[in-house]
Amino acid sequence: MMKRMRTLYAIVIAAGMVGAWADEPSAPPSTETRLSKPVPTFTAKNLDGLEVCSTNYAGKTRLIVFFASWDKPSQREVPALVEIQRDLGAAGVAVLGLSLEQNVVALKEFAATNSVNFPILLADYGAIQGFGGLEAIPTIFVVEPHGVVVSRFVGYTDKEVLRKLVQAILDSAR
Repeated sequence: MMKRMRTLYAIVIAAGMVGAWADEPSAPPSTETRLSKPVPTFTAKNLDGLEVCSTNYAGKTRLIVFFASWDKPSQREVPALVEIQRDLGAAGVAVLGLSLEQNVVALKEFAATNSVNFPILLADYGAIQGFGGLEAIPTIFVVEPHGVVVSRFVGYTDKEVLRKLVQAILDSAR
């Protein structure tokens, strides 16, 4: 219980810092919505056709991104997510890409071209509805290790905003 309170406290502080950055003249407008709801369980096929269950990532801090390879903001977001996975994966962070595009050949090419180092899964209606639907892509859901969705970012989100929020979650879990 104490760990959970520290996690929530760190997230509130980090979210406040994100809001403060939005007041800076050069900062992009914030697209974050703070949440506190259980992460939905879903099963989706990966690019090799194998079923992957979201519960495989329980206990990790997760960035779950809904995207499409043809979408320009998604294309811009992916390198930041690759970097976060590379830098923080060993610390317990897992990025999961849920593609709205179902063309496996195009997705494999996109993954290879962008050196994607996280699983890409084929999103279905159930997964999308489990998260409450989507307003736009990319949409990133931040999930803390206890399985609580703490933030949703709609549209392109700066890598440093994501990194600071994830780092706050990791720090509070220590």
